[in-house]
Amino acid sequence: MWKFYRHHVRDHISDFVVRQRLKLLWMGWGYWRVLAPSVLPVHRRIWLVARFLRVDWKVLHAHKPIEIGYMLRDLASRRANPGEVVVEAGCWQGGSTAKFSLMCRELGYGLEVYDSFEGVSAHDVRAGETDFSGTYAAAEELVRRNVAELGAIEVCTFHKGWFSDTLRNDGVGHPTRMLYIDCDIIDGTTDALTGGLPELVDDSLVYSQDFHIPAVREYLEDPATWAAFDRGPARLTPLAWNLVRVEVPPA
Repeated sequence: MWKFYRHHVRDHISDFVVRQRLKLLWMGWGYWRVLAPSVLPVHRRIWLVARFLRVDWKVLHAHKPIEIGYMLRDLASRRANPGEVVVEAGCWQGGSTAKFSLMCRELGYGLEVYDSFEGVSAHDVRAGETDFSGTYAAAEELVRRNVAELGAIEVCTFHKGWFSDTLRNDGVGHPTRMLYIDCDIIDGTTDALTGGLPELVDDSLVYSQDFHIPAVREYLEDPATWAAFDRGPARLTPLAWNLVRVEVPPA
């Protein structure tokens, strides 16, 4: 079905929102993991999936339901301990933010959202690779509006600026259960790890949405990356499409 869509349908549709809605016909099933047994009662899991589909229908985003499904299934293995948060490093138009915020409200987590709201920063690009500079820009007001309408904005704290000036410089300031990085470049990934790793709790969850980008993948696979954080090499588990789970040894 994906091949048929890619070769016979996609290039004939210029509206990206319409493309996104069409893809839900065969990608929406990816939320089934949210329905798996967890600390949430069945009716709340069903309610969440319905809300996630509503977000997908209304907000342009780059992730897939199956990627969100993996992360939120893992997050729902327990409720939050006092003060614990989820960190989202890169939010674009707030589609993933809305979904994370709904699950965070159900489980008792705060959601710390970091983004420049100016798109991906300028960066060096190797021959043959994509230059993401300036892409995925969205005004903070748009993100807040999307989350207020479709998510749970009351659990969110927004941090505007480059990761080097916010997350890396200030740290999270809260025990962190989940760190989600979606920034498309090595520098942003380094900044997010620098600010996020020291706050991780013992059963923390770390994910990168950028494993399809060769430079980022090589960076995460390099033992020297983790030695710089006084850690052993991370265990990387590709989950679906662009998502990888990063199991980081303790310092």
